Amino acid sequence: MVRNTEEALQYLRPLFAGKDRELLVALCLGGNLRVRRCIRVPGNEVSCPAPVRRILNGAMQVRAPSLLLAHNHPSEDHRPSEADQVMTRQISRACRDIGIRLVDHIIIGGERYSSFRQLGIM
Repeated sequence: MVRNTEEALQYLRPLFAGKDRELLVALCLGGNLRVRRCIRVPGNEVSCPAPVRRILNGAMQVRAPSLLLAHNHPSEDHRPSEADQVMTRQISRACRDIGIRLVDHIIIGGERYSSFRQLGIM
């Protein structure tokens, strides 16, 4: 279950451990906040694509009412970049258009993290 940021981090940290390239993860969550599907999109050393259609299709296929995004920064800088914020707004709008709730976007950089929800960005 992914009821809060701490539980999300417990689920996500192993997925990003030892990665030297960016990885975008979309957790498709059920009404009970259990992970129904985990979509992984690999990137390069400094960026990662955000295939909105692929992410939303994956969420719709498992009838996920909620989505949680996360990605790593191999540089260990956990702060959201402008590109991260733009991507989050795009995905948030697309989610809203089809009735899926984007619950958070978490960036993990080394041992630190940033939560868009906690930062008040979304």
